[in-house]
Amino acid sequence: MSAHANSLLAYYEGLIDEFPERTRAILITLQHSREPMTDRQIMEALELTDPNGVRPRITEAIQQGLLVECGAARDRISGKTVRLVAIAADPRFAQQEMAL
Repeated sequence: MSAHANSLLAYYEGLIDEFPERTRAILITLQHSREPMTDRQIMEALELTDPNGVRPRITEAIQQGLLVECGAARDRISGKTVRLVAIAADPRFAQQEMAL
């Protein structure tokens, strides 16, 4: 991990309590993940049943530069191609496609 990425992760961790509760939960879920996640995977990890419980917060976090879209995957329920997201400062995840 580069010094820049380490600095960004430390910065986000220092501010984590200032984010809204749902955004904070999404960031923590992604931080503990070993790979990028789809909106549905995040929703399920947070034990929610409605994708709209996470989708707007994920989009906001992308717009704020906290998260990045880093690939695409086939959704196991809808069969549609959906985005994969990861923490913006996390270099573990390159652009990739995964079948879910």
